[in-house]
Amino acid sequence: MLSAYQLIQPQRRHMNMPLAPERLALELVDIIDLKWLMARDGHHVHVERLQAEPAYARECLIKAAASQHAAVRNAALRICQRMGITTTA
Repeated sequence: MLSAYQLIQPQRRHMNMPLAPERLALELVDIIDLKWLMARDGHHVHVERLQAEPAYARECLIKAAASQHAAVRNAALRICQRMGITTTA
């Protein structure tokens, strides 16, 4: 399970990171995936807030990381990676 500390640590930039429009599209696909997966756990995810509000994003990702369902936890991990948030201490 990911801790709150692990979810909010900035990750180093990599040379092979996608360009901004491509990165945004990839993030949106992952966010929509998380939205529907978290609905299975009874949590509503507001896509625009997740993209615009860091505190809301952390809250959602912490809930997702604590899910009993591996698919939800994996979706949270993908978003953390896409958004440049490290999941290691």
